[in-house]
Amino acid sequence: MPHPAPTADRLFDRPWRPGHHPFGKSPSRARKWVMSLLLIVLCSIIGVYLFYTDTDRVRRMAQSYLSHILRGRIEIGAAKLSIFEGLRLHDVRVYVDETNDAPDAVLFSADTFIITYDPRVLITGRLEADQIIAIDPHVRLTENTDNGRWNYQRLVREPREPDKPGKPGGPLVLPEILLRNAQIDYSEIRGGRYYELGSLAVEGQLTPSSDGQRYAFELQSRGQSEGVGPVVNGSFSRATGEIYARLARFEFGRDIRTMLPAEVRNWWEAHELSGRVNIPALSYTPARDGKPAAFKVETELDGVTLAVRPEEWLSREELFQRAGTRWLYEQMRWMEEAGLPRPLAARRPFDSVSLPNRLAAMFDLSPVRLQRVSGTFIFTKDGVNDGVEIKDVGGRVENNALVINGRIDGFSPTSAARITVASRASEHIYIPPAPQYVASMPRQVREIYDHLKPQGTCDVTIEFARPENGARPEVSGEVTIVDGNFVFDRFAYPIRQATGRIDFGYDKLLGWDKLQIINLRGKGVDGGPNAESIITVNGEIGPLAGDTGVNVNVTAPDVSSEPALIAAFPEEVREALRIFDPAAAGEWPKFNGSFVCSVFRPPGKLQRWTINTDIQLHEASGALTVFPYPLENVSGKLAIRDGYVDIINANMRRGDATLNVDGRVRWKPEPAPGARPLIATTK
Repeated sequence: MPHPAPTADRLFDRPWRPGHHPFGKSPSRARKWVMSLLLIVLCSIIGVYLFYTDTDRVRRMAQSYLSHILRGRIEIGAAKLSIFEGLRLHDVRVYVDETNDAPDAVLFSADTFIITYDPRVLITGRLEADQIIAIDPHVRLTENTDNGRWNYQRLVREPREPDKPGKPGGPLVLPEILLRNAQIDYSEIRGGRYYELGSLAVEGQLTPSSDGQRYAFELQSRGQSEGVGPVVNGSFSRATGEIYARLARFEFGRDIRTMLPAEVRNWWEAHELSGRVNIPALSYTPARDGKPAAFKVETELDGVTLAVRPEEWLSREELFQRAGTRWLYEQMRWMEEAGLPRPLAARRPFDSVSLPNRLAAMFDLSPVRLQRVSGTFIFTKDGVNDGVEIKDVGGRVENNALVINGRIDGFSPTSAARITVASRASEHIYIPPAPQYVASMPRQVREIYDHLKPQGTCDVTIEFARPENGARPEVSGEVTIVDGNFVFDRFAYPIRQATGRIDFGYDKLLGWDKLQIINLRGKGVDGGPNAESIITVNGEIGPLAGDTGVNVNVTAPDVSSEPALIAAFPEEVREALRIFDPAAAGEWPKFNGSFVCSVFRPPGKLQRWTINTDIQLHEASGALTVFPYPLENVSGKLAIRDGYVDIINANMRRGDATLNVDGRVRWKPEPAPGARPLIATTK
């Protein structure tokens, strides 16, 4: 029967007594065993979980796994494995060897590694990651320029025996690696000292190959002002350290300088490269098994600036001479600053310019600067074809377009080379009145400019050849004058609207450099009596050195006398023409006619100049100092030689009368053999 509900005074009375079971019977023995086993299983699972997630155990496992992948020494500050967050490694460092205190010992460090792994493999006591995400990693690349090795090259070990197919777990599976907020730091060790060079912030991904021997990588830099920064992609071998890469949208002065091998980087720095470059192909094989490092770097320039230093035109001997001159300059400058007396040779006045300043002007030459340079440079070092190949490189010098092709057999300024520099086929070169780059050009080019002082438009082809390392360069070429002005230094009459050709180069038969002037012809002074007269220059100059020889002819078939023409004649010609000025009033004879001026000097030191001028007179007027009779409408020939002039068949007609003048006039005291007396006859 039902029990009555308890009253307030009986709330604490027990509604049951021992032996009574209002909630049912007690668990059976089987149920107790099941519950006990369940408790044991749960405790075992917790124990196994604690065992497998033990920090020290996971850290050692991760260090072993990463060391096997990277083949370097790994140190991990802490490791955490959980079913909620997965596997996380903190304070990860990769060392290139066993040293810790060397400045280039740490190759890689990261605040956190997030590892996606296979739990089935982890149960077997091994770690096998599918993906590794590196948070805030730092890659520290250091090149030791003293031995030509990078720090990462010390990671490369001898290849291990591949895992056998029957081995538990099979071959090693490489994980995919993601870099988040990564930074690549570049540095170098030079002369035993450590120097930081720069850094690059990137996001990247490394994808393993199917055979586990290579990693493909893709790195994207975060651009500063531009929307998309530089991009690097390629692959590298874990066994040998070989790298194949492509680099795009890099600024040499900011990003890519330290990514290149030392030879390439130093070459570009010596040529002051600045601007955007692409590298469509870069391969690098580290030094291994006693073999030196090898590389091939193809560089595409995109509107950059370059500089070519004058030292590159010199031989090793000339560089030594310049070094001695520089040392003398430094000594002289120090003496001047200290107020000490200069050597005797330096005490002579030279146009109020001190000797140190004159010495400085000899070697402190500005480089030739190329603007808007585009084209391809291929750098190769493989022990066979070491050097630089230049392919279709175009640029501008003082707004003149040039195209450069050739090859340099090495990376030093005195390496053997063969280079061609030419003007564009579609664009002429303009030479200004005083180009700044002439003083920095090869000696042969300077000789051309010094002899002719050209100005105007032309087409140029120059071939630079150094047959072997350190040898004296051979420079040859051709200048085709389209429309120019020039003044030949031995016949200083300004010629305008000139055309013609100038060839220069090394003559193997003669054994020296020579300059050939081929049909260089133009008109006289604008506004003068010879403004439409044609004056032609032909001949040779050589060797192009201190003992230069000259054999040049200047001809004009129809000219009139004018002050500029008279002043251009050599002194012997002007002396001869003075015989037609008996009053010594400075009035030169007036004439129409033609002339041929031959300038000759044999090569060699202390050689004399021979200048022979033949003037064919038409409609000349004047008077002879030895026969001061007014002469008009004179025709004849003047053969002007060293110290005398032959008057040949000079005729003047006045009415029915004819005056003939024939003979020789001397202005030097020594008689010439076979000298003819001056004879004047009338009819």
